[in-house]
Amino acid sequence: MIIMEPKSPEEVEEMLEGLERVAVVGCSKCAKSNQVGGPEQVEAMASRLEGMGKEVVGKAVLDGICALPNSGEGIDAIPPCHGVLVLACGAGCQAIIHRRRELRVLPGTNTLFLGIYPRKGEYLKRCALCGDCILHLTGGICPLARCPKGMVSGPCGDATGGKCGLSRSGRAGERDCVWVEIYQRRRKSGL
Repeated sequence: MIIMEPKSPEEVEEMLEGLERVAVVGCSKCAKSNQVGGPEQVEAMASRLEGMGKEVVGKAVLDGICALPNSGEGIDAIPPCHGVLVLACGAGCQAIIHRRRELRVLPGTNTLFLGIYPRKGEYLKRCALCGDCILHLTGGICPLARCPKGMVSGPCGDATGGKCGLSRSGRAGERDCVWVEIYQRRRKSGL
């Protein structure tokens, strides 16, 4: 699943400055699951924009925006407007542009990563979408997605006791070293 978060109200307001007639489009797949672009979020955003004095000329939650065979008719139905605020990933924004080049498309979310969704509100980064997958070499664990330094050639030497010497938050030792995990998995699996 593509993991995303909503842009701040300030960012949205800044993007829409000078645009009076707007449409709000969400996505029934990842964005709905992330609770950033489903029916409730589209309605809430439309209300917020109307409260800012914008004329909301269209609202829709499309069936997987990035899958144009599914969403094409919905994209075609977006009415003429000054801007379309898309509550979906970057691919959803670009799918709308691909089909309707005349529309000004504005992202209402920040696309973060490709991940898994073990529990409501918990997202784990598991794929960096690098296009050169090496999972067959690393026991099915992606070092690009999981290593704060993006090391693809083994541990960097900062790990202590199996814990990472650097984490994404900057606090050392709070997460397992992905390369230790890769080594242990490969050893245990006989890979």
